[in-house]
Amino acid sequence: MSEIKYTFDKENRYLTKGINQELPLELQVLLWSMVGHLVDSTTPTDYLQVFNFDMKDEVLIIKHSQEQPEYVKEHKVKMKQNYRSIVGRKVYIIDDIEHCTMLWSNEY
Repeated sequence: MSEIKYTFDKENRYLTKGINQELPLELQVLLWSMVGHLVDSTTPTDYLQVFNFDMKDEVLIIKHSQEQPEYVKEHKVKMKQNYRSIVGRKVYIIDDIEHCTMLWSNEY
């Protein structure tokens, strides 16, 4: 049995209404980019990519993780606007082979 390769295909990317309304476009693009860098690396990708948001001083901290294989990376973004409304929230990007969907964890 061959191992499934999750590529997060750029042609079939979607987002929920909640993401569209509540997550700034520049952060949507940044999260897709983070997944793209992981796919392009030598690290195998899990179907579920998780992003947690925190803030320290005026820096947004995005923790990108997956379960299998274990992967965790923190990204720090100097805040150009007020992202306080997303602090403490979680975004999932899920690859079901046919589609890739970005959604808030409470929309799952």
